[in-house]
Amino acid sequence: MLTQLAPIIVSKDPRAIELLWDQMHRLQVHGRQGDAMIAISAVDCALWDILGLSLNAPAWRLLGGPTRTEIPAYVSMLGYVVEDLGKVRERAMRYKEMGFSAQKWFIRHGPASGHEGMKLNVGMVRTLRESLGDDYDIMIDCWQGLNFDYAVDFASRIEEYRPRWLEECFMPDRIDSYVKLKAKTPHPALRRRARIHALGIQALRREERARHPSA
Repeated sequence: MLTQLAPIIVSKDPRAIELLWDQMHRLQVHGRQGDAMIAISAVDCALWDILGLSLNAPAWRLLGGPTRTEIPAYVSMLGYVVEDLGKVRERAMRYKEMGFSAQKWFIRHGPASGHEGMKLNVGMVRTLRESLGDDYDIMIDCWQGLNFDYAVDFASRIEEYRPRWLEECFMPDRIDSYVKLKAKTPHPALRRRARIHALGIQALRREERARHPSA
């Protein structure tokens, strides 16, 4: 990707951020998702950094300045063991004590793991809620690894533990599954990260409205 983008950006004015982004984006005629957009994003960040350094100003000031003095942050627990509930409890409490007001954990099992896998998934969520208390946000990432029936069953089993959201239950192009699951679960948000720029989000919203006008 960088070899493809190089002719557009090498020796060009790095302050022409909008122009360079538009040219890089137009070059991706065979697809504007995945690695292509990640590479463009990396260059875009570098261009804003160059502009900020040249003006001795942080990028957030160039983008309009502060609108608040602080923002909430959650901690991702990716990589931690989730089947040893003692360690789950210990690590969850450690990060709560560090000041994080929310945590995102990752289930280990999907449909192929059967009933035992489901019990382990639910057990992790139950342990988190019991350890962290009622006034604490818990988010669950599902690795894009569930089918619809499993996701509905899992969502119903953890309803009492009030997760803030379920993330990436399905592969990103299965929009109908996300819409149907949203209609069946009481959880306030269902998240997916496949659309990684503003134009992609706009297209997704148009597609969802066309498929499900009342959703």
